[in-house]
Amino acid sequence: MDSAPVLEISSGFIRGIRRPETGSLRFSGIPYAAPPVGALRFAAPTPAEPWTGVRDATEIGFAAPQYPGRIPKRLAAVVAARRSRSEDCLTLNVDTPALDGPPRPVVVWIHGGGFTTGTSGLYDGSRLATDGDVVVVSVNYRVGGLGFVDFGSALGGDPRIASNLGLRDQIAALEWVRDNVAAFGGDPERVTIAGHSAGAGCVAALLTSPAARGLFHGAIAQSGALTLTTDAEDAERAAHEVLGRLDLSRDRADELWRLPASAIVRATQEAQDARTGSLVTRPWWDGDVLPASLAAGYDAVAPVPLMIGWTHDEHRTFTRLKIAIIPMTRAALDLAITEALGPADAAALLAAYPDDPAGLNALGTDLVFGMPSQHLAERQAPRAPTFAYRLDLQAGRFGLGAYHGVDLLLQFPQTPRAEWIAAGRPGADRLALAERFRAAWLGFVRGASPGDDWPAYDPAGARSVRIFDRADRIVDDLEGERRRVWAGRDIRIR
Repeated sequence: MDSAPVLEISSGFIRGIRRPETGSLRFSGIPYAAPPVGALRFAAPTPAEPWTGVRDATEIGFAAPQYPGRIPKRLAAVVAARRSRSEDCLTLNVDTPALDGPPRPVVVWIHGGGFTTGTSGLYDGSRLATDGDVVVVSVNYRVGGLGFVDFGSALGGDPRIASNLGLRDQIAALEWVRDNVAAFGGDPERVTIAGHSAGAGCVAALLTSPAARGLFHGAIAQSGALTLTTDAEDAERAAHEVLGRLDLSRDRADELWRLPASAIVRATQEAQDARTGSLVTRPWWDGDVLPASLAAGYDAVAPVPLMIGWTHDEHRTFTRLKIAIIPMTRAALDLAITEALGPADAAALLAAYPDDPAGLNALGTDLVFGMPSQHLAERQAPRAPTFAYRLDLQAGRFGLGAYHGVDLLLQFPQTPRAEWIAAGRPGADRLALAERFRAAWLGFVRGASPGDDWPAYDPAGARSVRIFDRADRIVDDLEGERRRVWAGRDIRIR
C-alpha cells in the first residue's frame, strides 16, 4: 500500500499521506489562489502559480491573520489555531477514501469563528470521508479586517480594494474544486457547501451570490443564516471604526498596504471590543458578489437542497463564556428588537418570552440563530427539498447545555481534545447520537436526503423539524407560537 500518494492537479503534482487509522488519503495545504500579499492584500483572489516537481501536501497551511487570546482559556485547546498565522493563507485540505472508483459526492467545509478567527486545520475530515464514501474539502479564507471590512467604500471607492474578500476566497476555492476535485475521486457535479456559525452565514450568503451559482448543488447551514450579514451603510460605518483606530484617512490610504497585518487585526479587534453586542466583521450586501439587500438576497437564493439547523442553547454559550458579539442581557435584547421593530411590534414579540434565564436563552437563540434559520427554510422549501433540525443534546460542561458548536463534536469525532469540552469521554448514548447525526449529514451530502425518517420542511404543511437528542423525534411546527410572532421579521443586530 502506497503511504505517500502523488497526483496531478492544475498547478502541478502534489504528495499527500495515507491515514493509517482510516485508510483514507489526505492532501493538506494546497494553494487554491495566489498569496494575498503586497499589492494583492485587498484584491480579489487570483489563480495560484504553478510549480515544478512534486509539492509536499502533508502539512496544514497557515491560518489567516487573526487575534489570539479572545477565547476563554478553558476552551483554547479546542478552538486554537493549529498552525502559525500568515497572510499566505489561501489553502485547502482534501480527505478522500480513494483516488479510484466511481466519482464520489464532495462536501466543502467552511469554518466558523465570528468572521474573525478560525482555520481549516481544526477539522479532520478523514472519518467523514470514510464513513460516507465522500470527498471532504476544508478551506482557509481571509477573516477579520483582511476579509470582511469594507475599507473600499470607507476610502471613497478605492479600486484596489475588493468587497467581501472572505466570500470571494470561498468562491475561488469552489472554482478550484470544480476544476480539480475529479483528481481526488470527487464528482464536480455533486458538491455540497457546509459550514458552522460564521461558516453557515457564509453558506447562506453564497446561496445568494451570482458568482457562486452553479459551483455547488446543495447546502448545509449549522447555526447561521442570512441575518449574520449587514447592509452597505453599516459595513462602511464599521470600516470607519477600524480606520479610526489605525489613524488612517482617505489621503493616507496607501498605508493600509504598508502596515503589518497584525496592526489591522489589532485595530479590528479593538473596534469589535468597543461595539459590544454586534459584529464589526461580516459579509455585507454589496450589489456585486452579493445582491444589494437582504430582501434581494432572499429572492436570489439558489434553488438547491438545503439542510439547516441550530442548537437549543446557542445564546447561553455566549453569555456563560462572555463572548459579547451578540446582545448578552435581556435589556440589550429588548433594546435591539425595539429599535428594529418599533415599540408596539417589539412588545408583542417580547411577550412570548418570560423574563427569566430560560426566556433569555430562548429569546437570544431565536433572534440570532433559530428564527433566521426557520425563515430561510420557509423561503427555500418551495424551491428545493429543505430539512430543518434542532440539536437538544445536553452535553456541555460549565452549564452550557446544548451549546453553540456541540454538533461539531458529533460531526468531527477526531477534533483535537473534543471530549474535554463535551464533559469527558462520551458514553454509549452520545456515541449513538453522533452516529445518527453523521449518518443524516452524510445522507444529505450523498443524495440530498438525510433519511427516510426525516420529512422535508413544508411551510404549507406540517413544518417538520427533527430534534436530535438521546432519543430523536420529529416535531411539527416547533415552537409554533414563537414562530408566528416572528413571521416576516428578520432582525440584524447593528
